[in-house]
Amino acid sequence: MYKKRFLVKEGKSHVPIKTHEIAYFNRDDDFVFIELFKGKTYIIDMSINSLETVLDPKVFIRLSRKILANIDSIIELYKEGQDIFEITLSANKLIKIPVSREKYYIIKSFLSE
Repeated sequence: MYKKRFLVKEGKSHVPIKTHEIAYFNRDDDFVFIELFKGKTYIIDMSINSLETVLDPKVFIRLSRKILANIDSIIELYKEGQDIFEITLSANKLIKIPVSREKYYIIKSFLSE
C-alpha cells in the first residue's frame, strides 16, 4: 500500500497534502522540499530514497539523485545531440532537470506506456 497523503507543517499548524497534488520532491543540501502543482512549497522530513519506497512507482519516477517527480509534472523531454538530455517539469513554474542518457530513455519509455 502506497502513501496517499503527507502531513506537513505550515506555520504552527499541520496540513495534509494528497500525493496527486505533488508535482515533485526536490532535495537541496540537507532538506527535501515538496513542490505542489499549485505552486506551494513545503519541507518534509524524509529522504528522497525513503519517499521512493512509499510512493506508487506508476505515479512517481526518480529523475536524479535530487528529484522524484510525479509523471503528470513532466511536460517535455529534450535531447540535443548525444550529450544533452533534459526533462522539463511544471509546477506553477517550469524547471529543467539535466538527466543522464540512460535515465532519459527510461523516462521516455515510462511515459509512453
